[in-house]
Amino acid sequence: MPTSIITGKLEKSWNHWVVADDGYKSARQAVGTKDIYRCHSADAPTSIHVVSWTPSTQAWEDFMAANGEVIKEAEPIADSTQVTICSD
Repeated sequence: MPTSIITGKLEKSWNHWVVADDGYKSARQAVGTKDIYRCHSADAPTSIHVVSWTPSTQAWEDFMAANGEVIKEAEPIADSTQVTICSD
């Protein structure tokens, strides 16, 4: 299973992002994505670091495309977001 590593910055607080992220957890699970870890940097509470497993790169891309509007509600700063898909 490929592992995705996402880093970025937030428009709003970490707590706001967590509530939004939890709001579409069932949608991630429905496509086979499993959350492994999420946090913010100790010195940057408006940063995010997320590690998850995904069944395939295509499944992850399809999920992101289908849920783009919901993801925007979490208010990540789009041009700060970096995604790395690692091999299994």
